[in-house]
Amino acid sequence: MIFGNPDKFAFLIDVVPEWSDNNFINGLLYVYINGQQYPKTLRTTTLTDDVFYLLDHSPFRHPYFNHELYALEPNELFYELCRKTFPEDTDNDYSYLIPLEELLDARYIFFIVASDDGCKIIVGTHRQSGSWNYIDQIELTHTYHRHLQQQLQEFYDTEMKKQKSF
Repeated sequence: MIFGNPDKFAFLIDVVPEWSDNNFINGLLYVYINGQQYPKTLRTTTLTDDVFYLLDHSPFRHPYFNHELYALEPNELFYELCRKTFPEDTDNDYSYLIPLEELLDARYIFFIVASDDGCKIIVGTHRQSGSWNYIDQIELTHTYHRHLQQQLQEFYDTEMKKQKSF
């Protein structure tokens, strides 16, 4: 199923029963930002984990408001969020990190930051050299963001729980 508009921001989530068992529901999970799909390759995702964590008190569910960060230029915003999330000298701050483990394993990182105007979702990649690379961002209205959350929650409550009974 597609949640949202892939030309703007969307999730594509598909349960694959043949990849699942009684403990884990597996399938596909892709994120679309400005018409681009992440990850670019086929990857199996443990949906019972990634969708649950996306909806459970995560920054995607409750974006952190930071007007100063929100006002930064996209590239600068991405690198500042990387510094906050993975600092060299203090503990990690996951306040802005969208918890999509399989996509992170594919070297894609997603952040979210909010202001009164809406929320920005930022995507970048982690290179094997250890450096971060900004890719893109999208600005969503709070209404669009809440609608996506509701759609994902309905999917989780109906389809994911139904699949657990196979």
